[in-house]
Amino acid sequence: MAGEPSIPVASRRTQIFEFLVVGGITPFLYPLSWAFRRVLGFDAAELGVSWFFFYLAYFVNDPHFGVTYLLFYRDVKRRALGPIWGSVQRARYWFAGFIAPLLMAAWCTMTLFHRAAPGIGMLIQLLFLLVGWHY
Repeated sequence: MAGEPSIPVASRRTQIFEFLVVGGITPFLYPLSWAFRRVLGFDAAELGVSWFFFYLAYFVNDPHFGVTYLLFYRDVKRRALGPIWGSVQRARYWFAGFIAPLLMAAWCTMTLFHRAAPGIGMLIQLLFLLVGWHY
């Protein structure tokens, strides 16, 4: 209709790039990992590829989570205590923003204090579950 703003559409190249960056390239990286292992040997390949992808994940995820936290905790007083949400949504906000992080910090502190390797292992598994669930 006349007068309606047009929504810009990303170019095909941009769409493909975004798809690859958010995880679409993963199936192509498995053969690359296999090739590194064949050429460099098991130990060097594992260390090299692990190092590369660890820092690549950090490079991609750190800004993502930084912005997410800024958005989540922006205007925190109004969201946690104000009338903008109903009681169920406010309870979800409190649980996700305050209670769950405090419980996880307490769990982490206790397992490190008691040097409980199984507890740390379960915490790492929970991290994988929550990050996977997030995506």
